[in-house]
Amino acid sequence: MKVVTFVTEGSLYVKEVEKLQVSCDALGYTLEIRQYPDRGNWTANTCIKATALREALAEYKCDILYVDADAVIKEPVDSMWDKEFDIAVHYLERMTLLSGTIFLRNNARTRILLLAWEAACLREGYTQPDQGVLQRIIQEEGTDLGIRLLNIDYKYTKIFDLGDTKPAIEHHQLSRVVRMNEPRCVTPIQQFRQNVLRERYGNIVEQRQDGAYFLKRRHSLAESFLDKHYRRNGRDLLWFPIALPAKPLVDLPITDHVYMIGKGPSLDNITRHHLAMRSVSRTGSSDLVVCLNESIHAIEAIQPNNPLLAVQQDMCLLGKCRPLYSPILIHEQLRNWYSDVQERYEFKPVRGAVTAVHTILILKSLGVRSITLLAFDALLERGASTEYAKVIGHGPGTNPDRFAQQKNAILEALTGVQYSVSPVFPLNNPGVSL
Repeated sequence: MKVVTFVTEGSLYVKEVEKLQVSCDALGYTLEIRQYPDRGNWTANTCIKATALREALAEYKCDILYVDADAVIKEPVDSMWDKEFDIAVHYLERMTLLSGTIFLRNNARTRILLLAWEAACLREGYTQPDQGVLQRIIQEEGTDLGIRLLNIDYKYTKIFDLGDTKPAIEHHQLSRVVRMNEPRCVTPIQQFRQNVLRERYGNIVEQRQDGAYFLKRRHSLAESFLDKHYRRNGRDLLWFPIALPAKPLVDLPITDHVYMIGKGPSLDNITRHHLAMRSVSRTGSSDLVVCLNESIHAIEAIQPNNPLLAVQQDMCLLGKCRPLYSPILIHEQLRNWYSDVQERYEFKPVRGAVTAVHTILILKSLGVRSITLLAFDALLERGASTEYAKVIGHGPGTNPDRFAQQKNAILEALTGVQYSVSPVFPLNNPGVSL
């Protein structure tokens, strides 16, 4: 057996993987760290996993244990190889494949599966996280390929802050930091254009808070490039992205009851279980989950079955609230940051109103009857907190009075609908469904 992982050049994982190396050395395991160029964003980089493992199986003649670079191996795992399987992974809550730990037999069936996984990632333009693609490929092609799939115990892919299971392999979720700090801005073609601007004309081109580009001085080549790919503002040295049309608000996937997610400390505790407590939508489907600002990243990471909607009003966040796969409702002046998003909805904000108030008023106007507020810790009667969740990456609220003022405005906006402000407690056993 060989332990394999990968890192992207210049990323935080290059330093983090040193902990994995120490844990492997302590257990006498050989660790192969494969390094690849950065593909521009976290989602695209996860898809390197399929390539790294395909190449590793072709290069080595032994079975492989893959673990993410931010993991550590706590105890020997050799007994796993006594079981019959081609690929062994854990399905969280028996539904969601987690690809942070993968045991792979080095045989023809597994190699063909990895080829199919890599090809599917490429077909989708590296826009979907690797583990969702792998789960779909196993579902669609696993039987035909004769794949022997084993659902391993959670202890082999234990997330450090989820559950009380004693870990054999523990994952530290560095992705939470990486995903919160990256620009999350664009499709591959837009990423290419931004790279050109940065690399060729970075000393004279800047991007404004509203997402528009401007030149500090005239430059014929830079102007020609910008004229070709963006919309110029008259004769000014100012260009705007060419935006896809926004969809009308009436097309939002509204349900009678919605969950609204804030950024308080209890956001760190939310799992898909918390979003499956009720289903009272008109269609009988799971209730809509509306995520304010950066909370969309935490909720998409747990991959709930619910439909999701991201909401951003704060101009200071620029394009940092871009969802991986969910529609987004934005302040109309943020359009340039999300010009390529097909499922984009826009609203004109009321001066002085916070994001939560705007969201509630819009939901009410579209017929929502009840709202459950989660991770709104500042609104709790007991244990109220004005701090942010760790996953958000902010410091504590700088002015507690500001949260008190928001509380009154939010409660006033909720007039006319049923609502509850619920604390979010950790679920100790992620393998047990509620």
